[in-house]
Amino acid sequence: MTGETAYLQSLCDISRAFAAAEKKDQLLNRIVESAMDTMKARAACLFLADEENDTYVPAARQGISDSFLFAQSDYIRQQLPQILKTGYLHIRDLEADPRLENPEGSTPQSVASMLAVPVLVGNKPIGILALFTQEPRDFTDIDIAFLTALAEQGGIAIDRARLIELLRNNARIYYDLSESISSSLEVPKIMHILTEGLTRALKAKAASVRLIDTQDNSLKLISTCGLSPSYIQKDFIKDDAGIPEALAGESLIIRDVTTDEGVRYRSEKTAEGVVSILTVPIRAQSNIIGVLRLYFGKPRDFYKDELLMVEAFGYQAGMAILNASCYLKLETALQDLQSDIWSHRSWF
Repeated sequence: MTGETAYLQSLCDISRAFAAAEKKDQLLNRIVESAMDTMKARAACLFLADEENDTYVPAARQGISDSFLFAQSDYIRQQLPQILKTGYLHIRDLEADPRLENPEGSTPQSVASMLAVPVLVGNKPIGILALFTQEPRDFTDIDIAFLTALAEQGGIAIDRARLIELLRNNARIYYDLSESISSSLEVPKIMHILTEGLTRALKAKAASVRLIDTQDNSLKLISTCGLSPSYIQKDFIKDDAGIPEALAGESLIIRDVTTDEGVRYRSEKTAEGVVSILTVPIRAQSNIIGVLRLYFGKPRDFYKDELLMVEAFGYQAGMAILNASCYLKLETALQDLQSDIWSHRSWF
């Protein structure tokens, strides 16, 4: 069997294995094992992006020490632009390469060469797949193409696993928060549950809820979580990006407040540590009664299902407010009726 045929057969086998992997850890380990077995390597490691800490951490590995991986993680992050530009990084002699700053004894004697390729979801890098060989090795175009294809297959499978995990997590979030929201008829308490719960569940920096005051058509701050008092005073301006859209019934994601032209109080947002903002409408049946905003300290993208969940909370919050309002009106009407009956007790 030729090298090209072996690689093709391996990719077919790997695709089936990825489809059968139910847990994320199984999937990550399978990617590393496939790279090692097919390319006859000494070791392999899959580094995945940790966006909160702006680094790459080993998510799965075989045949390599902790100290060596620790040294490689920072180097991988620094070399990512070059890896994305050329499509790969090849170091024939790790011990002699001046670009690496390995702690003493961190490079195993049995590891000589490294080949690293990006793991992409669409055009977004989510990781690096690194392969290490026992002897110095010059990788062919076919070798590089195979490892790249494996990383692409892995990226698709990882994204699928993340989506499944996200859907399960969102279902749990929705159930827990929905139960809490439905347990109260006090509007301030409902909004506090919503802002605090979403901030925690979605790992946001902060959240806020403003409801329309029908007397002057202004937006009144009802609840907030995670925002400083000084920022709250500057946060609201009616034409700030996201507010007009939400009041018109549309959600808006601002990925970077420093570059979006519609953002107001840009410097204040930056000082507060806000990078991304999601604004969704709060609905009560067909009426928009307010806006819900989520603030993030890092650039944030949303899956469609994730955005739908936040929008659903906006709708559920609106219906909870409507129910509370109806209950109060009913309670007032009942009290008035009882008072009227009592005042005319002579009828009986």
